[in-house]
Amino acid sequence: MYEMKSRVRYSEIDNTGHITLTGVINLLQDSATIHSHDLGYSAMDLSKADRAWFVTDYQIHIKRLPIMGEELRTQTYPYSVRGMMASRHFKIYAGDELVITANSIWIYMDIKKVKPVRITQEMADAYGCDDKPEDDFGPRKIALPEDMEKEFDFTVEKFHLDVNRHMNNGKYIEMIQDILPEKPLKKLRVEYKKQAVLGDKVSVFSKTKDNILFVLMKNEGDVMFTMEYIFDRDDVLL
Repeated sequence: MYEMKSRVRYSEIDNTGHITLTGVINLLQDSATIHSHDLGYSAMDLSKADRAWFVTDYQIHIKRLPIMGEELRTQTYPYSVRGMMASRHFKIYAGDELVITANSIWIYMDIKKVKPVRITQEMADAYGCDDKPEDDFGPRKIALPEDMEKEFDFTVEKFHLDVNRHMNNGKYIEMIQDILPEKPLKKLRVEYKKQAVLGDKVSVFSKTKDNILFVLMKNEGDVMFTMEYIFDRDDVLL
């Protein structure tokens, strides 16, 4: 179990004072990458060796979104590390209150050849494994509706990129912030299908059905990102 302590900062909140969804994704990403860093597998060092961990999906359950100034503890651990993949669990506490849990799948990649590579035994031993979480996060795959409507296009710019020269995971969420419902978020599933790189032309599509917003990002026919955003609605039983 690895723990990262932080606080909800002013730069991470929305106009209601709560941490943004981008802020939540960044907490998950940061705790995982700092865990790797402290084990001797920093993102910078891996990049120099043409290696990187890429998350393929998140499944997130939210009891409430923390507000500005709250002290946070993000706990994370892998519970399966084998072959080219690792499963990682997260718990975010505001004080002593568990407010967010998440599940994720990560793939170890050769970023020069753009293909998965096996995790070394030394790396697997360093990460170790804890017990599989008891939470039921449901299926990983998102079934999108067929009649999604186009929202807008954008081009991947330099400020979107991370050290691996791909669009940072949090930026996908940041780009669609304006189309998210102004309702309390309960559950979220995202899939990163194909990494967006500098200059990619990305088209964003969406569809709301009952209390679920579906989002799709495509680049010239290639699916890059999908999302299922389940929000609270008084007349819908979750």
